[in-house]
Parts: sequence; structure tokens; C-alpha cells
Amino acid sequence: MKTTILAFTAGLFVFSAFGAEEAPITSVTVFRDRASVTRKVRRSFPKGAVTVEFPGITPNADLDSLKATLSEKKRFTVMGIRSRPEYALKSSNSELEKWTETRKRKERVRQELATQVNLLIQSDRNLDLLAQHYRDSFSLNLHENKFTKGGFESFVKFLSTESDGLNGRWAKLYGEYRAVAAEIELADAKIAELSSVSDRHTLTVSVDLLAEEPGTADVEVQYLVSGAGWSPAYDVRIDPRANRGVVEQHAFVWQKSGEDWRNVSLVLSNVRSELRPVPPSISPYTLTYQEVKKVNTSIAGKEDSATALTVGTGDGNDAGPDRAIAKNFEVPGKQTVPDGMARTRLFLAKKESTYRERLELVAAEYDRVFRKGDLVNPFEWDLEGGPAAIYYEGDFLQQVNLDSVARGNVFGVNAGVDHDFQVSRYTNDKVEKPGILDTKKHFLREVVLSVKNYGAKKKTVRVFEQVPISEIKEVAVSTKEKERAPASLKEDDAHPGWRYWDLGLDSRHSQTISLNIDVAVPESFQFTW
Repeated sequence: MKTTILAFTAGLFVFSAFGAEEAPITSVTVFRDRASVTRKVRRSFPKGAVTVEFPGITPNADLDSLKATLSEKKRFTVMGIRSRPEYALKSSNSELEKWTETRKRKERVRQELATQVNLLIQSDRNLDLLAQHYRDSFSLNLHENKFTKGGFESFVKFLSTESDGLNGRWAKLYGEYRAVAAEIELADAKIAELSSVSDRHTLTVSVDLLAEEPGTADVEVQYLVSGAGWSPAYDVRIDPRANRGVVEQHAFVWQKSGEDWRNVSLVLSNVRSELRPVPPSISPYTLTYQEVKKVNTSIAGKEDSATALTVGTGDGNDAGPDRAIAKNFEVPGKQTVPDGMARTRLFLAKKESTYRERLELVAAEYDRVFRKGDLVNPFEWDLEGGPAAIYYEGDFLQQVNLDSVARGNVFGVNAGVDHDFQVSRYTNDKVEKPGILDTKKHFLREVVLSVKNYGAKKKTVRVFEQVPISEIKEVAVSTKEKERAPASLKEDDAHPGWRYWDLGLDSRHSQTISLNIDVAVPESFQFTW
């Protein structure tokens, strides 16, 4: 610690400056798009005007957000806060010269290696020409017996030895060349970094205090930095036998602020406000009637049409499900988040939830029975959308994207395929032409679906099948089940156009469903399934 004392002749007014010691980062609050960093030092002050310096602060700090606080406010008063850049020119130049010289030296080595490689390539070509020459000589003079067997074997051995030697030297030179190229690449990166003076400076923040009397106090400096944020992640552990699940909330934290956060108290906030938030404006709230042209629905699909009632307030901000109630998560223990975009995963909380499972089959899309489960958000805060790893009976099952879930609300998860079932589905289509009494064409489809339970206990499966919806009075859709159907067909109110059966299947038993769908259209209409 360096202390400078200036005494004025007018009295006992004393000015002291405390600096040169870098104040550590003690706590960080990470928002979704930025972070609030706190540095703290403890100092003993004489009476009078005092300046405490905080060197080594990242140049990415938002200077408009600088704030200083004191643990002892009765005897000390903050008079002002200032900042100035510090450029490490001397060390930068010496390092730059060092890396430049290294770059030149390694470049000379690379040129020497390139020369050796060229000589090696020439030797390989000469050896190839020699082999071609003697091969032609052997072919031309083979009938004259001018070459003995021993001479031939000796020459082949010579070619093999020389070739192996060339390959060995080539492999060695290639390894050396790659190593030198990597060193040159590193030197180039260092030279580029050191050549930019603006990237080599830091900030020194000075806090001016007035001490009414000598004493000791903690001085804190807070500032905002961009290039930081976090996102939620979840682990959902399902125990179907106990009808319960455990929801674990984690967080991926990243930052590129220009300084490392080491052994800090970390708080994660889901507040999304900007660095400089714009205050809300008060404007009239009016209703505007907007008429939407009615469009006839095509037979092959459903297309909603209606008259819209809209709010004519311009661009208002709606607090949708992704705008959760503000919540701060205090991460236990001291944490370290290094500078750079690598993400750090941290545990936040976990809690048990009820779990209810059902089996569903949509054979028209996928001939497998899926386990669908419902859990309740057990926390006292909203869950924002993020990746969720699903574990079923202790085994990792899959990773899905979890949508936003309000506290206390139910959310569904896909718990994978139940492999105890075998499913088969096929359709028979035919067309009946118009008759004398019935002038419409009938497009008939028979859906036959069979489900077998190979499991050791009885299970109930909800089987879905899609039926076309007609919004044109000329088109009529009707369905008919096979007599003595194993279960009654019901309409799904949550999914228009879908019907379902609840099949109860004993162990080692199967059931078959047959559904006839009749689409009657005028003769001039066209229809395809």
C-alpha cells in the first residue's frame, strides 16, 4: 500500500491516496444479459479527504453504472467517483518484441524444413526414375540372361531400404513442420493481440471520501458489464412406481467481461431489464374492429377463419409466460466463472413433485406406445424455458426443451416408449361412385388397428385416430365402428378431429379395433386422404 500525505498551510486538512493494490471481486449478480460486479476493500483512514483506488477493472465496465458504498456512513462520506484508463505500453512493447523475434526464428526453421522436404521429394523422384529404368532394362534383357537372380534380389532390397528411409525421414519432417507451424500460429495470435493497444488497457476507479475522524471501513465499488448471462437447465428424475418425480434446477453461466470471477458469491437473477431501461409511457387504450375475409376451408385440412377484435395500442409489451416473476437464486458456496464463452453449470435447487403417467398410441404417425407423464412445478417460482434431461427409473432417457411453467402448474413430459406393446395398423381405401338416389361420391377408409400387451400386468392404452373435419355443408363425414368393439369411441375435446379408445389390455392379450370413415362429396369435388 502506497500512502502520500500533502499538508496545507491553511490548517490540518490532510489528503491521502490509497492505491496500487488490486481490490478483489467479492460478489457478482448475473442477469440474463449482463452482470453486476462488486469489488470490496477494507481500509483504515486518517481524518480528512481520502481517495481509494480500484485498479485492474475491465475496460468493458459500463462507466455510467459506477457506484460506491461504505460500510460506515456516519464518519465517512462519498464525495465522488472517477475512472481513468491505464495502458500497459512498456510491458506490451517488450512482449511484442519478444513474440516478433520468436516468429522470425520459427519462420527460419520452417524455411529450413521446407528445403529439406524439397530435397526429400527430389530424392523420391530420383529413386522412382531409377526403379523405372531398371524395370525397363529387366524387361528388355530378360531373355538374354544378363541379370542374375542375386543381382535382381539385391536391387529390390536396395529399393525397399531406400524407400523405407525416405518414408521415415518424411514422417519425421512432417511432425517437425506441424509443430513449428503451430508455434508460428501462436506467435501470430500473440502479436495481433499485443499490437492492439486498446485491448491492453484496464480501468482504475478512484473513490473520493471525506473522513470526519480516523477510522476503518469497507469500501465497495459496483459496476455493470455486458457479455454475461445465464440460462436455466433442468433434470427431471421420474420414479413411476412411487408416482413421484424430482425436478432439479441448474443454470448455465457464461461471461466474456474481460476479467475472471474467482471465488465469488454468485447470485443469478431472471430480471431481463436493459442496461438503460426506458420508462413506460402512458397512452390511450382503444379497441379497433378489424374484419377478416372468410376463406373456405379445404377438404384436406382445417383452417380457422373468424372476425378479429384487436387492441389498437401500437406495440405494447405483453407479460407472456416467458416473463417470469423476478427471482434471485443465491448459488451456495464460492464459485468461479472464468472469462471466455465456455459455460459453467451450477446447481440451484431441487424439489419433489407428484407424477401421473398414462399410455398413448397415435399409430397413424408412429406405431409405438408412448409413456406420457404429468408433473407439477413444485417451486415457489416460475420455471422458464430451457433444456431438460429426463431420467426414468434412474436411467437417462432423453433431453427435451421444457416450455415456461408457472408455479403450481402442471407440465407434461415424454417418458419414452413402452416396449411391452406390439402395434400393427393398416388401412383399406375405396371409392363408391354416385348412384340414382345418392348423387355423391363416397370415399371410404377402413382403419384396422391391433395392439398386444406382452407385459406382466394389465395396462390401459389410449388409442388415437384422426377423422377429417368438414366445414363445407356439401361435404359430410361419418364414422362407424365394428360391432362388439372392445371399447367405445370418444371425441377428444382438446384436439378437434381426433377420436380415441381407452383399451384395457391384460397380460399377453391383444385387441383389434376397426373403424370405417365415410367422406361423402359432390361428384364435381376431388378428395384425397
